[in-house]
Amino acid sequence: PEQRQRLMAALPMLAALCAVLLLHDDARERERDRLRLEFGTRAEALRDRFEGVMRTHVAAVHAIASVMSSVPGIGRQQFDSYARNLMQELPGTQALGWNPDLSAEALPELEARARRDGLAGFRVWQRDADGQAVPAQGRQRYAPVQFTAPLEGNRQVLGYDIASEPRRAATLRAARETRSLRVTEPLRLVQETGAQAGVLVLLPVFDGADASHPRGYAVGVLRLGDVLAAAFRGLPDQPVDAQLADVTDPADPLPL
Repeated sequence: PEQRQRLMAALPMLAALCAVLLLHDDARERERDRLRLEFGTRAEALRDRFEGVMRTHVAAVHAIASVMSSVPGIGRQQFDSYARNLMQELPGTQALGWNPDLSAEALPELEARARRDGLAGFRVWQRDADGQAVPAQGRQRYAPVQFTAPLEGNRQVLGYDIASEPRRAATLRAARETRSLRVTEPLRLVQETGAQAGVLVLLPVFDGADASHPRGYAVGVLRLGDVLAAAFRGLPDQPVDAQLADVTDPADPLPL
């Protein structure tokens, strides 16, 4: 009887302790739910901001393609002025450019025109196995950088044949065959002086539906770190880490 009395006396305390524990667990679960919701809201805001910036970049490449299609004889200074105006609304962009699609026989005329256009010493080039700049050669078609804006910070890329590098060449081929915009996999830009990865956004411009080769490619040059920073600029400080990844192969995402 005495033991039973003790047990009966302890029951209210045990019940109260259980209630406290249940309330604690419930409060902890509610806090987890709140944090999950807050994280999801912040992550969606960051994603939407980044996607918006990328849509602006894509629109700019389409604008370059449009002007090159409608004004095929545009000069370097005209291109530079037009591209600079576009870039005022393009945070994080390294450059906008134009790469004509040319046969080997057409390269000397391009070089001569570029020199007449104020680019002394312009030549079409590629890198050899040691990474040295050498005259472009060995292909049926070439896609050298004819125009790039702004010239500051990008001058060294002038004349570089992006068809000479396998990853860039693969994206050129995909853009040409699908007649649509394509983006390279992450790569090191020719003009990169830091450690950021970059991509080229390539949009072919054809003179007609029956043309087998494009006249050239409108190009957007992006440093991914700069684009990400620009997308998040102005947002409140948030304890959220963001990472870009190339998910072309979903089974093997590539951190950028």
